[in-house]
Amino acid sequence: MKLREFMAGFRCYGRAHRLIKAHKLWRFIIIPGLLSLLYFPFIIVATFYGLKPVSRYLHENWVPEFLQSSLTLSLLGVMVWVLGVYVGFMLFRNVIMVLCSPLLSYISEIVDKISGGVEAPKFTWQGSGKEIFRAAALSLTSLTISIFVFLFCFLIGIIPILGAAIAFLLMSLVQMYLAGVGFSDPPLERRQYSIGSTLKFARQHRPRLMGVGMGFLLLLAVPGFGWFVAPGYGIVAGTLAVLDLLEEEKKNRKPPVIPD
Repeated sequence: MKLREFMAGFRCYGRAHRLIKAHKLWRFIIIPGLLSLLYFPFIIVATFYGLKPVSRYLHENWVPEFLQSSLTLSLLGVMVWVLGVYVGFMLFRNVIMVLCSPLLSYISEIVDKISGGVEAPKFTWQGSGKEIFRAAALSLTSLTISIFVFLFCFLIGIIPILGAAIAFLLMSLVQMYLAGVGFSDPPLERRQYSIGSTLKFARQHRPRLMGVGMGFLLLLAVPGFGWFVAPGYGIVAGTLAVLDLLEEEKKNRKPPVIPD
């Protein structure tokens, strides 16, 4: 059942592509897409240039002398690069969600309206400010979780091979979930969900939202085009996933999460 839910969230990206194509929504994903294209090369290059000194410092000061070798140094280099890219990704999602929150919310609103859902109030600068503030608050919560996970993974990642593998898996799973939460918030906000209610809704539907997050991560793994379309496709897929979940709750007569 959980795997089915996970795949249902992942398949929302196919529906998102068809919806974007049918309703000509490409123009709305240009701005977040351009920010992504500028951001990721910067992070990758910055991490690469900081790789050698950080790896050598850890090797000389943290690794016991009997374990020090060129292999250990290389493994540390891989671990530092993965963690560096993780930090960059962790900041990327929060930066994009805050800077582009009015536009992403507007894209979500269009999808909601096309699907016959809740129509948001007309655009106002005051409303735009509230969206940015809410996105910043949710991003801060997400960032706090990511930092704790990063610190934990950094410690276990020192263990050669196994530690790095466990750290990579754990960080990926956490980022899947947090990405799904971020992209599910705009349609819930329009239904008067508080941040606490959004987080509660996300916990109840974790597999579905992790599927949405997985699609986002896979897009980010494709240099260039994937970076460009990931934010736009993510918000459309997240909105579709939430609308499906709300409709399923209604059909099954399950009491939905009550907004605060």
